[in-house]
Amino acid sequence: MIFGLLVVLIFLITIFGDQKEEIDIVVAANKWREDKGDMVSEHPIAPFCWDLNGSQLLEHPNCNSRFNGSQFCGLQNEVNGAWNSSFVESDPGRSAANVKSALSKRGCKHIIVDFEAVKSSKGELEAWLVKFIAKLKPHFKVSFAAYAKDSKVVSNPPANKQSYEFICSHFDEIWIMSYDYSIPPWTAIGELAPLSWVEKVVDHALKTCRNDQIRVGLAAYGYDWKTGKIIEEKDHKPEAGNQSVETISKRREKVKKLERKGITKFFIWSLGMYNQVI
Repeated sequence: MIFGLLVVLIFLITIFGDQKEEIDIVVAANKWREDKGDMVSEHPIAPFCWDLNGSQLLEHPNCNSRFNGSQFCGLQNEVNGAWNSSFVESDPGRSAANVKSALSKRGCKHIIVDFEAVKSSKGELEAWLVKFIAKLKPHFKVSFAAYAKDSKVVSNPPANKQSYEFICSHFDEIWIMSYDYSIPPWTAIGELAPLSWVEKVVDHALKTCRNDQIRVGLAAYGYDWKTGKIIEEKDHKPEAGNQSVETISKRREKVKKLERKGITKFFIWSLGMYNQVI
């Protein structure tokens, strides 16, 4: 699932049970619901995209006045609805200056870099990122949204270009998109984010990242395997027997397991906003 154009709600929540330990959960959504219920506070991400020459920022059409005053801002390499790699050819210092100017006006404190499907080599990407974030880190907290992978990943070129060691050496946090293990039509029918796989992904990240740097992605959606269309958790019918859909009970189980590994930061990728997310 593409981490995508986000709107972020962040709050602290005390988890269930006897542990009474606070965990940090970011709820990300790409569309708004009018009835926001008892949501505590809103910190939407302002999605931005690179233009074709990589030297300027184009504001995504979904950005409007309701994104003003954002604390958390996303930065993507999306151009006209598709991932674009031209930013790697730009001057990273100049690009960072454009980002700083644009996102400072929005009151951003934390930038989530979501550069996906990059076609340049791993070395070229890392060399560009080093210079780029060096200009941003004095002014922002900077995180990187990374594909989920474990030590056995060999067939996903975009994921293999992302080094967890590199990310955690240069960024404040790594946001691991630990979902879409099974996705139509490319895989067999199965769980969207099997617990055993998520644990392997986190174990792989813990080899080179501090546990306080790791923010694990949890899903609130699934797929209709006949049509390939996304099913939001709020529209899921349990009697349909679709095990692909991630639910609150599955997220709770993952949080319990990962807390034992010292992971207390999570984000939930959902298509809508829900009053109860975990």
